[in-house]
Amino acid sequence: TRCDYESISNLRKEIFAQNHQRFNETLRGSTFVGVVSRNRSLIQCGIDLLMINHYTLAKELFYQLALMKFNGVTMAMLGNEGVDVMAVIGQMLQFEEDLNSSHPKKITVKVSKTNIDLARQAT
Repeated sequence: TRCDYESISNLRKEIFAQNHQRFNETLRGSTFVGVVSRNRSLIQCGIDLLMINHYTLAKELFYQLALMKFNGVTMAMLGNEGVDVMAVIGQMLQFEEDLNSSHPKKITVKVSKTNIDLARQAT
């Protein structure tokens, strides 16, 4: 996606500059074998069996995806013709009330009067 923010564009350029084509091809052509531990998995690439840290790999992948998708999502409009802030707060208060009545001993979500005052000021 196109991005107008210079900082995001610079981060994207850094990722492309650090791209390792052989590693990408290896991952694309690999077959998942199984999980070894909480953070590690085995993949097979041709005749090679490789152990990868799937946690770190996924973290990097999702970071790169977020950078590539940044600025491609429409923003929610608060206030005029957008999200009805008062209705959302009312629903949250109702949820809290329902939660308190059905689960009196559980920790419940607290919505303060301050949030309502701030919402009124924003609209």
